[in-house]
Amino acid sequence: VLLSAQDARGPVRLTIVVPTRDEAETVPVLLERLGTVLGALPVEILFVDDSDDDTPGVLARHASLSPVPVRLTHRPKGARDGGLGGAVVAGARHAWGDWVMVMDADLQHPPEAAAAIARTALRHDADILIGTRYAGTGSGSGLDGPGRHVTSSTATRLAKAVFPVRLATVTDPMSGLFAFRTSSIDLD
Repeated sequence: VLLSAQDARGPVRLTIVVPTRDEAETVPVLLERLGTVLGALPVEILFVDDSDDDTPGVLARHASLSPVPVRLTHRPKGARDGGLGGAVVAGARHAWGDWVMVMDADLQHPPEAAAAIARTALRHDADILIGTRYAGTGSGSGLDGPGRHVTSSTATRLAKAVFPVRLATVTDPMSGLFAFRTSSIDLD
């Protein structure tokens, strides 16, 4: 469902896939902040919604205020295969851009960081970009409580142990903020 008018700037080059589940409170702020930092780029925002609350209605009401085209795919109960990962794949399948960026709707990933990744993806010859909490001014402070810190650091160590060569230069392999060139991924 297209929630806001298509932009006249030309074709979409990057689709920002935002999986949501009962996040009606954060999506207006996310849309406003993304619109501010992405307004000049050839991007769209695609929400893949698994909510039982009014997230789709809130999106419909706020999308028209965004300078960035906004679309919504709502997955009703019974069609939410694969959970969060399934929502990401569904979003990638519906993306109009040559690039797909994935980010959370809970504002754990600053929209300004997403914009930096989007600009980098559109300028450079890479296949994947991964946002990290552990470089520059980043931190793990967005993780909710000590349990999430332990889980995240354990999963990071495990992933790097399983893929020591491929992840040698990746500081945050569990990042939920990443972008990839669609031609480099087999979604099946």
